Amino acid sequence: MDYEWPDSDAATVARKYAVESLGSPDVGDLMKQACTRFLHDLEHGHERGIFFDSVVVRNVVAFAKEFGGLPNILPWEVWFLAAVFGFKRASGLEQAGR
Repeated sequence: MDYEWPDSDAATVARKYAVESLGSPDVGDLMKQACTRFLHDLEHGHERGIFFDSVVVRNVVAFAKEFGGLPNILPWEVWFLAAVFGFKRASGLEQAGR
């Protein structure tokens, strides 16, 4: 059985935003491509030697809320932070230039 994160968890918010964006007529093609890649990397990133670190995403979002002046952080902001900081190489280093 796969573990499911709580609805309020940053990783869940980011994934939900990506899925909803793919079905929205208000989202542009480039954003849909970014969301598609995000979701693909969540499922198949391990095949390329990367993984998603949900703990880091939770910490980055908590930092943005507490110290970044974003107390009511929006789902697209959570998705952005997850896409930038969430993916790591197997060595644990950030996956820059995915």
